[in-house]
This record gives sequence, structure tokens and C-alpha cells, in this order.
Amino acid sequence: LFPAIANAFQLLETRPENLRLGGCRVVKYDASEGRVELGLHRDGLLVTANIALNDLDHYEGGGTIIEGMPSFKSNPIRLPKGHVLLHPGDVRHGGAPITKGIRYVLVCFILDSTLIPHEKYCQDRVKRDIEAAQLINA
Repeated sequence: LFPAIANAFQLLETRPENLRLGGCRVVKYDASEGRVELGLHRDGLLVTANIALNDLDHYEGGGTIIEGMPSFKSNPIRLPKGHVLLHPGDVRHGGAPITKGIRYVLVCFILDSTLIPHEKYCQDRVKRDIEAAQLINA
């Protein structure tokens, strides 16, 4: 994935060996539970990778909307299972509403270690997670 990101975003002048995974999560949209969309937002890191985890026929509607693309709200990007959508993390984007079924997406946040010190980023994140866990146990 990192070589593809470096190739797709050549203007960033990053190299695959400098890219790091800043985090990832599985996002579940479920029409029967009312979790049908994700509003416009920014991720903040260098690049976001959205990987479709299920087939298009498992849900209706959905897809990713990216602000600034022509007719972005009415024309979401729908990916077949296993396909990846890459976009800059600072561009506003969101999950278009599904109307039926369940949609799963693996979202990966990519950073450049020459721009963000990866080790410090990870240490700070672990510290916050430990502090949050201690509050729960208190």
C-alpha cells in the first residue's frame, strides 16, 4: 500500500520507506441499527485509505463523499470489496447514508515519519490510552 500512496501523491514528495500507519479502525454502517452515515470531517494525517470489506450487494446506498468533487453529495464513490480509496487526510469527506444492509470499511490513517515523528506519536497515543483506561478502572 505504501508504494501506491507515494506514487498517487507524488506532489507530497514522500517516499514509501517514510510512510507509517498512524492507526486504523473498522467502521460499521448498519441500517437496522440506525448507524447509516458519517458526516463530513477531516482526519488530519497525511493520507487516508478506505478499504471496502464487503460486497456492494450487501448494502444499498453508501459510499464515500469527498468535498470539492463534482456533485459529491449526490455521487458517492462506491468501492467493490478489497478496493482502496486514497485521499488526503485534510480534505473534508464522509460516509454517504446506506438505506439497507450492513457496510464495513477499514479506514487506515497514514503519516510521513519525516513530517510527524512516528515514535513520539505512538508513545503519546499509548499514554492517552493508558490514562483513559485508568479512569475507567478508578
